[in-house]
Amino acid sequence: HQDGQKILSVSSMVTVRNRSKVPLMTGVELVGSGDIVQTGMIPADGMIALPLRYSFAGTLTVRPLVNELDYLWCSGITEGINLRSLHEGTLRISQVVDSKFQRLFGKDLPGDTTLIEWYSCANDTDGVMKQGVMYVTDYALCHHSNLIGREHKTVIRIRDIVSMRKVYTALVFPNAIAITTQDGKTWYFRTFINRAEAFRTILQVLPNKDAVAAQDDDVDDKARKLFRLAPSDTILCMYSASWHHDTARITSGYVLLTTHHLLFMSSSDTSAASSVKLPWTSLVAFEKKKSYLVQNNAIQVKTKDGQEAFFSSTKWNRDKVLTEDIKQLWSVANGKSSAESAASTEKDGASHVGVRCRTLSCNIIDSMATKQDADPKDNNQIYKRQKDRAKDTVTWSVVVMDAVTRKVGTERTAGHPCIIELHPPWVIQNFTSSALEVQLIDPVSSVIGSVSVSSGASDQLLAVDLRRELHFRARANPWSPAKWTETVLVHSASRNPEVELVVEVPDSDGGAQSVVVEVTKDKTTCGFRICLYNRYWLLNLTGLPLKFHRMVGAEYTPTKTLANGKPFGFDAKDDSLEVTLEGFMWSDAFSVEKSAESLTIPLVCNDNKQSQSSRDLVTKAVPNERVLLDVSTSTARPPFDRTTIVTFAPQLIIENCLEEALVVWQRGTGGHHHTKWLENGQACAFYPEGEVSNCRLSANLACLDSDDMRDSRAVFSPILCSNEPVLLECSDKRVILAETVPLLEGNVTTYTLRFREPTEVVPHKIVNLTHYTLGFKQLNSSKSWVTQVRPWQRVKMVWPEPLKPKSLQLVEIDGQRVHDTPAAQTESAQSVNVDDLKSDPQPLLARDCVGVTERLKSNAAQAAVASGSGKGSGFILRMHHQKGAPLLAEGLYPGVIELDAPEIVIGREQGA
Repeated sequence: HQDGQKILSVSSMVTVRNRSKVPLMTGVELVGSGDIVQTGMIPADGMIALPLRYSFAGTLTVRPLVNELDYLWCSGITEGINLRSLHEGTLRISQVVDSKFQRLFGKDLPGDTTLIEWYSCANDTDGVMKQGVMYVTDYALCHHSNLIGREHKTVIRIRDIVSMRKVYTALVFPNAIAITTQDGKTWYFRTFINRAEAFRTILQVLPNKDAVAAQDDDVDDKARKLFRLAPSDTILCMYSASWHHDTARITSGYVLLTTHHLLFMSSSDTSAASSVKLPWTSLVAFEKKKSYLVQNNAIQVKTKDGQEAFFSSTKWNRDKVLTEDIKQLWSVANGKSSAESAASTEKDGASHVGVRCRTLSCNIIDSMATKQDADPKDNNQIYKRQKDRAKDTVTWSVVVMDAVTRKVGTERTAGHPCIIELHPPWVIQNFTSSALEVQLIDPVSSVIGSVSVSSGASDQLLAVDLRRELHFRARANPWSPAKWTETVLVHSASRNPEVELVVEVPDSDGGAQSVVVEVTKDKTTCGFRICLYNRYWLLNLTGLPLKFHRMVGAEYTPTKTLANGKPFGFDAKDDSLEVTLEGFMWSDAFSVEKSAESLTIPLVCNDNKQSQSSRDLVTKAVPNERVLLDVSTSTARPPFDRTTIVTFAPQLIIENCLEEALVVWQRGTGGHHHTKWLENGQACAFYPEGEVSNCRLSANLACLDSDDMRDSRAVFSPILCSNEPVLLECSDKRVILAETVPLLEGNVTTYTLRFREPTEVVPHKIVNLTHYTLGFKQLNSSKSWVTQVRPWQRVKMVWPEPLKPKSLQLVEIDGQRVHDTPAAQTESAQSVNVDDLKSDPQPLLARDCVGVTERLKSNAAQAAVASGSGKGSGFILRMHHQKGAPLLAEGLYPGVIELDAPEIVIGREQGA
């Protein structure tokens, strides 16, 4: 380590990690006895290490631990993980899925039937060679053929097989298998390309294989004896081929690919001289060749010591064998990767065949399984049984990770300690604006896996696996009988696993929201994710029921109403959208996708409404003749960041932060049509008549409001309040503060006008540092308001008319009028001398001379500028004596002090 410490890293050879929400029990099925040894319980998202004595032999198996339910161990034959193959790098990490097989035989087999492998062969039971496909499952052998338009299906249950042996076709070709059932009938399947592999695969699923299968001396058996292969050296595939010693000498026989070797064995001479045994570790090069100079069916290999071997075959797909078999096995043997070693047979391939990740499935015990009775005509009972059947099986997808390199699947190194991760096969993510109930439907097995997912959450679905085609549907409001979406296909072996489509989710009010269904294969978990989201949210913040419709082609969709504050899923980005309010005409069409910048939509009153009969009159949403709405777009916050929010908002919102109710009205409109009454803490949209920039408002406490007081209240502009707050005086002389702030960031023009109690940081204050009571008035104001400031007092300046220039004039000193004093402008720091005060014959103030002198000496101050901190800056007015001004005027009687030359100082406040 960097700090000098030594770190010991200890890894188990096999660690099992549970990535699902279901606890499970792990066990190892012992070789020979078939007994299962429990190795420990793994909680949800937990892990456990297998004991070393069980890590190299046997089969790993699991079963879920669910309250009040009891499950069997997963099948060790078909799905259990062979631990020896795991360490050797020959474990299959994928399984076959065939949608055609499900359509052909799905209804004839149990729902948990696993397709293990399929082989091209002919059914020769009735003397007619019916070429087709044999499907090997853990329940039955199924054969399907379509001969000249006539379809033939054969199903042989595994438990009915009493004998199986290898036979010849025409006494010469070793490519047939004979199977005898309990009723004495013998079935012949011929033309296997690799009979040995097919025989071994069928043998795996037979419960009493030793008593049923006749181990005839076949090619693979002869090869094992000839080459003395170890038990772990598995013969994976075999091809009829020729070994070209040179141009004149050619030996016919078989090419066999095993876990550790490339083999050739003569069909007539089993001596060592007619055979080839090349370890994969000794090979260094592979090259495509032509046999007889014309046929592209040959492969030449070279060893480290310079030897070459040339093989050709008319039975193999040369390119596929070289790429998918030989090079993969060579990579595994040389430690390049633990590529999956599987039989690579030449299948009559169809697009309906695919590969799925390896899974582990556990079935519920028979006594708890959903009954398979014939479905009654009652559809409710059918639906209930389909949902109940989902509990009968629990499935995980399997990922094998290298504990040293952290590489997974084919990239891990054989022999390294490994981690077996069990993941849910399906994860449902709901990034829409509402809770959804989601169902995955397996129509073949009549199983419905259901899960309810709240907005912004995700959940796992382990009830349906990856073997069959699955269909999707969803509905909103899972706790009410809402309608389902249409059923759509989301998983099939015959299509791209990456799916994106749009469904309409019905609402409780009869409408529908557009939801995008995105299906992706998760490379980390080897399962699938279904992500549900809305491309757009239409968000109504107008405070009014906003209606909209869109034009598709030349027609309009049904009108829908946007509830206030609730997002509505929307997808038609290329369509034209129109909106309206009750009593107003439809707006001009606009595109949601193109409204990336702020857009203002005017709505004009529908005058036609006024000409209708009184019975048909429609109340307007607002009393305006014209309403302006702001439309803006923004990206939603994670995890909803796939969605673009289209917001409809008013240009002005009023918020009452006072402890009492408030009345706000627009000036110049007349009547009470444009008046808002706001309770404590209430906020609402305000729609002024005309442009908001030209709007003029007044406000008063609601308990004091009356028509005769309205004209005497101050008039202010809400937009100008965004530059600096305004102090307003109510009818009872209380002072409130009005300030305007942007509602949203960016280029939107919506503002919030907030009324609150004034704090220490207010736009303008007057501080009187003299011993006189001073009176001030706004210059050129039509109001007769005079603000009185007592000695040493600090007061908030309330401007009677906030729209006029904020110039302050001294008009009174100790109740005596002062004429023609200069005005001080609050917009700039300045000092104004008030000189000619002796013109008034009356003394300004009579005080105790000694007391006043001492107080003035201790409190006299220079002209200063101070300001508020932090949240804003305002202006402060201070009155004080000029430096050196005499305290006693000559010629006046004792005890009387005149103010010689006071100074008004205006400055920006620096500290509260």
